[in-house]
Formats: sequence, structure tokens, C-alpha cells
Amino acid sequence: MREGIQETPSVTGIIAEYNPFHSGHAWQLEEIRRRRPGTIIVAMMSGSFCQRGDAAILDKFTRANLAIAGGCDLVLELPFVFACRSAQAFAAGGVQLFARLGLGGCLAFGAETDHLSALRQIASYMDESDFQQTLHERIRQGESYAAALAGLLETQRGSNVDLRAPNNILAIEYLRVLQRFPSLTPMLVPRRGAGHNDASLPKREEHSASGTAIRRELLAARSERRMPDWAVLSGTMPVETAEALRETFPDYLPDRERLFPALQLRFLTMTDADIDAIYGVNAAEGMTGRLRRAMREAGSLQEFIDRAATRRYPAARIRRLVPFLLLGISDAQMAAMDAAGPLYARVLACGPRGREILHTMKKTAKIPIIAKMSQYLTTKTRESDRERNIFQQQLILDTWATDLRGLMFSQPLEAKDFHTSPRFSGRS
Repeated sequence: MREGIQETPSVTGIIAEYNPFHSGHAWQLEEIRRRRPGTIIVAMMSGSFCQRGDAAILDKFTRANLAIAGGCDLVLELPFVFACRSAQAFAAGGVQLFARLGLGGCLAFGAETDHLSALRQIASYMDESDFQQTLHERIRQGESYAAALAGLLETQRGSNVDLRAPNNILAIEYLRVLQRFPSLTPMLVPRRGAGHNDASLPKREEHSASGTAIRRELLAARSERRMPDWAVLSGTMPVETAEALRETFPDYLPDRERLFPALQLRFLTMTDADIDAIYGVNAAEGMTGRLRRAMREAGSLQEFIDRAATRRYPAARIRRLVPFLLLGISDAQMAAMDAAGPLYARVLACGPRGREILHTMKKTAKIPIIAKMSQYLTTKTRESDRERNIFQQQLILDTWATDLRGLMFSQPLEAKDFHTSPRFSGRS
């Protein structure tokens, strides 16, 4: 196996959402190629739902194709049970998936700082038992994970890294996991341009916007029954992304409010014990009662999220809880998923050099490479099989997440997981 790895070009992994693929992502890929000429870039991308609990603004196959057009060589799906999670689980799932490809190489990631050594030092602190004990005590006292982490590091370690910046937090989580995989080396690419949570569009002469700002403009334009500011938006992303968004707007942008009736029904039919068992519900802190009160008082999904959110349970956590409730994912089921890690590498899109690395992965990967869904799951087996192992559960939840996203439109969408094959661009 080692000889097979040596024969391949260098490989660089990226864990991403590309929601949507914009100029900042394109610049990151260019920077990686500048630093590592000839490298093959493999992206582990979230599928139908993203880390903060919202459906992706474009479907996963379209986003994967846009990433290939923007400079990736191969795009694999990060399973839903890791993609729609906290920073710790998102990072753990992505790094494990990359490691299980058996390619070695480098994991590239962005941050709001260029001090890799400082981030590495923080990552090593975080696994100390005393640090973890104090961190969880602050969380029990009502702080969110991010606030507790930032406060503890500032007071105990004097960290000068902004730990309220989401990419810094994610970078630290990547580094924590990478400590377990010596075959993978970190590569820090400082974020350039708009911040991750910068919700404002740039001036017309500027060419940088966060994914948050792009999504907000599109969804606001739909709500206000107007056209988005395409002149500004088009300057912040590759032409292929702009074309895909124009084709999608307004009818096929996901509308999460369409899930509200289904969520209301779930609360009517679930007992308190049922809700207590859902992953992300802290029954010991009376969270089930708070969720029920929020549902009784809410007239929309957004109002439910606002009423249920607290300092301890921020809105992003409540948004993630919505698909967990709708899909019935239990705490015990998620614990089993975490113990197993990602159990397959599903191909969403592939460029010419991606084919080269796929051939290598057939020899080196420790998990199956899925290019054709029907070899592993069909709509019939999904509905008929009752005894499902963890592999099947992970794959089924990916398809259910796609179906759940499909409910967010006024017109039904075909079940793309079963009828869409990955796009193999160019020639090998």
C-alpha cells in the first residue's frame, strides 16, 4: 500500500460546505496550488444540510460540480450525521473521512489568523483533563461552547487568538483531530476578504462576500418579491455559480418555513420521553419543556427557533435540532455513528485528475468508494429493510436529508440521491 501512495501526486484535502462556491473559495484553491504545485485537491463537502442546521442553498450535486469548475479535482460527500453538527463533530467526521481514503497528504483549512503554532498550542491545551473539566463546568453554568472556550482560554492561557471567530474555532477542532492522524499534515490558509459571518454585501467595486451575505441577499429578495442585486452578487463568485443561482431563483431556493407544519405534527405525536431521546435535547436541563412551550407559542419556524434559543442553547443549535427531530435521530443512534466514523466515501463530482486519485483510492481506502448508489441502497431496500447496520443507517440518513430538503419547495423535486450519478468531467 505504501508504494501505491508514493506513486501518486501530493494530495490536499479540504472540508467544506461551498454554500455556495464563491470567490473566497476559488482564491483558497489557487493559494493551495501556489503552495503545493501539482497537488490533487479532494474536497469532503456537506450534502443537503450544512453545519448550522439549514438546507444548502443549492443541491449537493450542483455545488459539487461548481467546486470542480472552481478548481477541485474530486468532491466527496461528508455524511449528514457529521455535516449537520457542531464544530467538533464536523471536524472529526471530515478528518476521519479524509484519513480513511488512505492517501496521506495535507489537510488545508482557513482561519482568521495566520498563527498556526498558536492554534496548535490551543488544540493541545484542550485535551488536558483539567481544561476539559473546567470547560464543561462553564457550559453547565449556562455558557455556549464557543463562549466557554473563548473565556477559559483568555483567562487561563492568555490566548490572543480570536476564539469567537468561527473559522478559528473550526481550525482548532481540525488540529485536535489531526493529532490522532500523523499521516496528515495541517496547512493553514488565512481567510482573505469578508468574514465568515459578515452579512453585508460589498460595494460594487469590491469582489468579496461571505456565503452568509450571499444567502441572505437571495432569501431577502425572494421574501421581498424583488430581484437580487445580481450586479454585486456576480462580482463575488465565479460565473458558473452566478448562473446556477439565477436558474434557481426564486422557486428552488429552500424555504425552511415549509417544514413548520411537519415539526408541529412531530410535537403532537411525540411523548416527552420521545423528545428527550432526540440527539441534541438535554433532558436533564428541562430542554423538552422549553421546546414544547416554544412550539405552542410560535407561529412560524423562525419564531420557534427564537423562542427556544438561549445563551446556553444558541439559535444554530436549535436549527440543527429541527432536522434531528423530523428524522427521529436519537442520542444513542448518534453516539453509534460517532463511534463508527464515516463508513463510505460517496463521489459527488470528479474532474480529470480526480479520476487518477480514484484509481489509487480503490487500493488504499479503508472504506467503500460509492459512485453508484444502487449498488448499496435503493428506494425499495430503504423502505423494506428493518435490520439496518450503521453503514446503512448513515447512507439512509443522507438520502432522507435530501428528501427533507426537497420538502422546502413549492414544487416537488425528484429524489436525486437515487437518480443522479456523479459527474466525471473531462478525460482521465
